[in-house]
Amino acid sequence: MFFAYYVSDLQMVRTYIRKTQRGRYGNEALSHALAALASGAGVRATSREFGVPAKTLRRHRDQRVAIPGVIAMGNRPTVFSAEQEAELVQHIQMMERAFFGLTTIDVRKLAYELAARLGIVNNKWNCGTRMAGRDWLKSFMRRHNALSIRAPQGTSLSRAVGFNRPQVRKFFDVYKEVLDANHVDAMRIWNVDESQTCTNQSRSLRLRAPEVSEK
Repeated sequence: MFFAYYVSDLQMVRTYIRKTQRGRYGNEALSHALAALASGAGVRATSREFGVPAKTLRRHRDQRVAIPGVIAMGNRPTVFSAEQEAELVQHIQMMERAFFGLTTIDVRKLAYELAARLGIVNNKWNCGTRMAGRDWLKSFMRRHNALSIRAPQGTSLSRAVGFNRPQVRKFFDVYKEVLDANHVDAMRIWNVDESQTCTNQSRSLRLRAPEVSEK
């Protein structure tokens, strides 16, 4: 019985549904409200106009919050900042455009390596597997709706790229972008024998960006 109740509690936390309207106004409304206060508007009038509580406006105006102008609820911040997560999403989308979509395992390993390079310590991640947790991945996917998990159609890379000028140009544009971003010179580029490289992608689930794949 205890185990059943314990599992039920875990599922309830993972699928938590908000019961209040705190922070529903968003960071944009908060920023506009603070700008109005800075220009001399009254707190109550600004609160009514932008829908931000007057107490919240006073706390942010008086610098009595950790980051003024940013909504931060709860005592468990995300592992990465918003800018770092945006770069991670951009990398996932770039890999898909190059026809090397990342699986969920790849993304979890990539997140762990990124945290290690940035010196971010997360005791909940498994150091043995060197991967981010499943809960982190679910939260990451909820925060970035542009990503979704799909099973790719098994096809060769040559067929996906196609022998036509626009597709070939697109492939080499991404290739040049990767080389420039990582400062790769000619000494670090190797020609791999095709007979030893599998060009058929497996049917394992991969993270997919709809606005990229459907083009």
